[in-house]
Amino acid sequence: MPAASRWKRGAWRDVSPSLRPANPPAADARVTSVSWRYQLLAGAPAGLEVQLCTSSRCLPLGAGSGRSEAFNGIPADSEFRFIYYVKSRGALNPPLRAISNR
Repeated sequence: MPAASRWKRGAWRDVSPSLRPANPPAADARVTSVSWRYQLLAGAPAGLEVQLCTSSRCLPLGAGSGRSEAFNGIPADSEFRFIYYVKSRGALNPPLRAISNR
């Protein structure tokens, strides 16, 4: 997953490329709900937190897939990104690799 990885003492963060609708929505279209699914190559490391974000807010994701109305009313052409954050000490072994973001 090409993304901007960041590491600082005790934490690691990675951001997915932006996600937009496959077909451009009408100019006045609004989000009513969002569904997501992400997959990791290996099991989730201890301390993993994943969020689905727009430029103005983030939704903590409690599972690898789901649905929410948290972004209800925002423009339908908004960019979304997954943010992966791990609070840990030492190296991530195995490394965290997201193989799918939808």
